[in-house]
Amino acid sequence: RTLRIFATDHHPLVANNNVKGRSYNQSKEGFSLYTLLDRTKSKAGRERLRQWMTQPLRDAAKIRQRHTAIDLFLHPECHPAVSLVLERLSDVVSMDAILMRMQRCSTQPNDFLVLIRMLDAAYAIVSTLSGDLREKAYMLDREAGFNGMADDAGGEGELNKELYPSVAYIDDLLRRCHVPVTRDLREKMIAVIDVEITSETKDHVIINWGYHDELDRAKETFETLDETLSEVGRQVLQKHQELISLKVVFLPQVGFLISIDKRQHNHDEATNTFPSVPDDFEFVFTQDNDAFFKSDEMNQLDEEIGDLDAYIKDTEAMVVSNLEEEILEVESELRSTFSA
Repeated sequence: RTLRIFATDHHPLVANNNVKGRSYNQSKEGFSLYTLLDRTKSKAGRERLRQWMTQPLRDAAKIRQRHTAIDLFLHPECHPAVSLVLERLSDVVSMDAILMRMQRCSTQPNDFLVLIRMLDAAYAIVSTLSGDLREKAYMLDREAGFNGMADDAGGEGELNKELYPSVAYIDDLLRRCHVPVTRDLREKMIAVIDVEITSETKDHVIINWGYHDELDRAKETFETLDETLSEVGRQVLQKHQELISLKVVFLPQVGFLISIDKRQHNHDEATNTFPSVPDDFEFVFTQDNDAFFKSDEMNQLDEEIGDLDAYIKDTEAMVVSNLEEEILEVESELRSTFSA
């Protein structure tokens, strides 16, 4: 408390919680050592800094490793690579919240979009760490005099940790990032989810064209369904010329129906029958001025097409559920990567 490692500034009205029935319980971090040191780019980074300051290291080797990392990231020659890392860290949010919603089966479409951005960021950060930054670390370790036995250290893949501490830190960081797992998951999610259209619709996850053949065929049929129904209606009307007009419609849970205007056809209200309609028309119900019927053509549509909208939604939900299972299977690797 004396060092003011953390400080809390309350809302000016916090002392009077009942002003006009409103409650003021908001507070923010005040002037403290924490705020002076906080240069983090994400919520996860702020939480990690707070954890470091509330639970300081006591192991001398780990303290030296952290100092090595700080020296590396602050070195002027590393600034371009570090700037790229910092830029992508802004795309990293709390992994815990996303995974918790998946465990509770309450995932939102935006969770998948956020996770893809996080995996994209992880991919870019790992590429920078394993490329430019590791190369700079190797050169700086040599220049710093840690390479007294460099000629006997072996190839860069087998560097001695004591001779090349900065490189050792980068390699340890990369191991905790589980590169193969995050890379495969990123590729799978990009293959499954149409990011652009899902971002536009916002209410459900859209599956990429080409990922699921049966789903693609159903969507293709659904897109031309109005044309199909118009053509079937024209054929039925041509077959039963005694009818003045009709429409072919689809109702969920009921299927395809022929709809005629009661005012244009004989309707016995007492028996609720339509003497002028064809014998193979099976009456279903009336609504307002419309009467609905089943026929052989409608039964054929039910059998060949069915409830496309429900099938598409159910299939997309199944694909998303399978993807959630695959994500949860690598939960520990994801937590390790985004807490590295």
